[in-house]
Amino acid sequence: MDSVYILNDYMTTHDMRIGTQIMADDRDKVYHSHEFYEIFYITEGSITHLINGKKEHLTAGDIRLIRLSDTHCFVRKAGNKCAHRDVVIDSGQFKESCDHIDPEFFLRLTESKTPPKAFIPLERIQHFETEINRIVNMPNRSDGVKKSALINVLLSEQLGIFLKTEFAATMTYPEWLENLIARFHMREYMREGLDKILEATNMDKSYICRAFKKFIGMTMSEYLCQVRLNYAANLLQFTDNNIDAVYHDVGFLSASHFNNKFKQRFGHSPKIFRKTARAKS
Repeated sequence: MDSVYILNDYMTTHDMRIGTQIMADDRDKVYHSHEFYEIFYITEGSITHLINGKKEHLTAGDIRLIRLSDTHCFVRKAGNKCAHRDVVIDSGQFKESCDHIDPEFFLRLTESKTPPKAFIPLERIQHFETEINRIVNMPNRSDGVKKSALINVLLSEQLGIFLKTEFAATMTYPEWLENLIARFHMREYMREGLDKILEATNMDKSYICRAFKKFIGMTMSEYLCQVRLNYAANLLQFTDNNIDAVYHDVGFLSASHFNNKFKQRFGHSPKIFRKTARAKS
């Protein structure tokens, strides 16, 4: 490991500041660092990952952030099938996305001694893959800015996984609750509402309600509303979707209810929020 190669940013452009690909061969076997940020997650199989001189064994569901200061490579063994999704992020875009979540989030991620890592259920992996493929396979005539905006929304969701892991370090949730919370953040479940979110569990609903309030500090309905509003804020900032399309997309049934809840959370109407956020950008 005497030599460390520095990979140039070969995937992003001025218009598309996030790139993505599936890796399933040995192109990533060389110990290297980046001039860009990278989020990767294992989609299938298992693999040995060498990060900053330390070995770790990764399996499907493991997700990692590779920073500019990190060096890493994958050690693939013959017959050991593994694939992972690489999401390459321009350094400026990465900071902007972190700042949108929390102004101090970027520093916490980049200055921590160990590279941020987390684990997500395979259901969440499938959600990411569905969304990425949907965006990548949009017709060529589709607006490139719209594609980039949708990828930005997905990036914010992935960064939120590392933010949640920070909180989890100081609070232990039951595994069933971790899995349930993940469903709140999946667009297809978030839009449909609590019945859809809860359909995978056979636990008593009244018990779930009590436990959720105990650990999270709010009811499931309040939490779902917060998740929807955060997702709507991303859509307002990063897409040109009209406000009616935005509130429908996140699961609100009426414009008036959406506007009232949004103003309570962010202090501005959706229209003013979009105008202000874009002016700052």
